[in-house]
Amino acid sequence: MKELADETFFVDDLCELPVNTNQTEINSVDVCVNYNEALDLLIEAIKRASSQGKCARFSYIDNLMRQFCKNYHGISSIRTPDGKKFKSFSCFIDAAVKDGKVRRQNQELFLIELDELAA
Repeated sequence: MKELADETFFVDDLCELPVNTNQTEINSVDVCVNYNEALDLLIEAIKRASSQGKCARFSYIDNLMRQFCKNYHGISSIRTPDGKKFKSFSCFIDAAVKDGKVRRQNQELFLIELDELAA
């Protein structure tokens, strides 16, 4: 094992080793998605779920949104126009419902425009 390692350290010496702060600085940058971008992601995710014949449940939609946008890391990455965070994914969905973008039935989401086309 020792032959395969690039470097070896003794446990007692670990506290004295220099720390690479570059990675810490990168991770601490607060990457966010504005509300309108998040709405676009939400709509795209619901469309994708619908086209795949999947239920647009919160957890599935959240996962699709993460796949579509590298800056979306869950609800904490969405900012309202005044810079605030949503408390939960449910609160974000409630705002989207209030804005007339989606319809919510229990834990499943539907697009208003698709409802209008079906009528």
